[in-house]
Amino acid sequence: METACSPYFCCILMTTALLFVSRLCAPVDTITSSSPMNGNQTLISDGGTFELGFFSPRNSGPVYLGIWFHNIPTRTVVWVANRDSPVNDSSSVALKIGNDGDLVL
Repeated sequence: METACSPYFCCILMTTALLFVSRLCAPVDTITSSSPMNGNQTLISDGGTFELGFFSPRNSGPVYLGIWFHNIPTRTVVWVANRDSPVNDSSSVALKIGNDGDLVL
């Protein structure tokens, strides 16, 4: 004998499932000690306004860690972390949280 679930229970079950799935599909906007950001990755701010990542001003040469406006045609950098110490190769760089809680490039 089958029993149907109450409409209230089904509604709660579906809402919970949708919230769970939406969290799995949400863009990542944090760095943790176990999940560093590599040279080819970027992080988008929660509101989608800013993007953090490694970039080269002329798409070749020195690589910098910076923040720029996201979703505009021309990259407009608003902050650079290593302006005086660029990295030579984006494939060998990572941004992570150290064991002491510091941000490490």
